Amino acid sequence: MAKPKPTHCTDCGKDLQLDPAYTIWHGVSTIRGHCKTCHNKRQCKANLINPNGVRDAQLRYRLGTTLERYNELLKEQGGVCAICKQVCTSGRDLAADHNHLTDEIRGLLCHRCNRGIGLLREDPNIINSAYEYLSRTTWDKGMDMLEVGVRPSILSFQHD
Repeated sequence: MAKPKPTHCTDCGKDLQLDPAYTIWHGVSTIRGHCKTCHNKRQCKANLINPNGVRDAQLRYRLGTTLERYNELLKEQGGVCAICKQVCTSGRDLAADHNHLTDEIRGLLCHRCNRGIGLLREDPNIINSAYEYLSRTTWDKGMDMLEVGVRPSILSFQHD
């Protein structure tokens, strides 16, 4: 027999039936045992006790790995992105890049590189085509101009 849905917050007693915001996401129409305010208080307390707990839980749930393994990869990569070899400038942790068919972790990427290969559909043929395309352009000339302080707008195409 199914467990009855709670009707009041187990912490403060607030009526949970009055607001649909308390239903759990992912299409499941069940209700939490406590209101949003009490849930947030519980989460803050849990984060103070174990600040890495949420990150570890996310890695375990989404990728079947641990924070310990993530930190090992981070150390192996020298704390930088596996593609651009830079520290993530967005302020985020490096993303655990994974094969979406096997969920195998390939490495850790900065936000830009992770989005880039995702936008290129993680297809090596498309990525190689993009490389060849950029290699044919005046990329080197443009970079030389940037190094001497020429404004990037000068590098754009100009129509006569």
